Amino acid sequence: MRKIILGSILLAGMLVPTISATSQQQVGSFWIRCTFSHKLPDDPIVYPGDAGASHLHVFMGAKDTDANSTYDSMRNGGTTCALPQDTAGYWVPALIGPRGQVVKPFRLVAYYRGDASTVPFPRNFRAVAGNSSAATISLRPGTSDLHWSCSEEAGDMRDLATIPTDCAQYHGGFTDGIVTATIVFRDAGRNLPRLTMNVKYDLVDGTGYNLSSDAGAGTSRGRSLHADFWNTWTQSAMRTLINRCVNGLRTCGQVESMP
Repeated sequence: MRKIILGSILLAGMLVPTISATSQQQVGSFWIRCTFSHKLPDDPIVYPGDAGASHLHVFMGAKDTDANSTYDSMRNGGTTCALPQDTAGYWVPALIGPRGQVVKPFRLVAYYRGDASTVPFPRNFRAVAGNSSAATISLRPGTSDLHWSCSEEAGDMRDLATIPTDCAQYHGGFTDGIVTATIVFRDAGRNLPRLTMNVKYDLVDGTGYNLSSDAGAGTSRGRSLHADFWNTWTQSAMRTLINRCVNGLRTCGQVESMP
């Protein structure tokens, strides 16, 4: 069973403890929107070359991510991201409904934040963050690093430990029909960007919904929330955005084409 410690980074096959987040002062950022690509019981970071060894994941970004993926195949296989140069792989455990149906996320928003000393993720960098085993939880679900929320708005029902069951009850009955899972990747002590993945589902009532990893982790209702990231970006594009937006301490917003 996969055992990942929240806030750890997998780099060149090694888990490295992370340090505290980038200061909220003097921060630059940009974000990329991607859509659903496909689903497979694969995890090329944790189970490379072992097809079907993992719980079910949904993949965004790189279109051909599977157990046998390589850096070159990820780079050349196309992307579902609005920025063509972001061919990175992003994946999370599948959200499963009460009838066994897989709920496809309609959007991933990948936020990249940092300060003037931040450097791009290295070529072929791989990272995991979150909880996939009840025995390895190091930060409780529902923290700012790992949580569920209602609605698209940043202030709407943040910091929920489990999948929301009735988003319509909040804000005077208003809801835009969106449930969001948030996973934050802390940096590895080398001035790397802080990556945050917001995975969005067209869902109002999560009653009876679980993640594909919950049962194997010995937990329930989304408490095994975690995510994987494989940097197969066009490095020159990432370098440009880090320099311009992050090092420049600018909030560049959503990026769909290179400056």
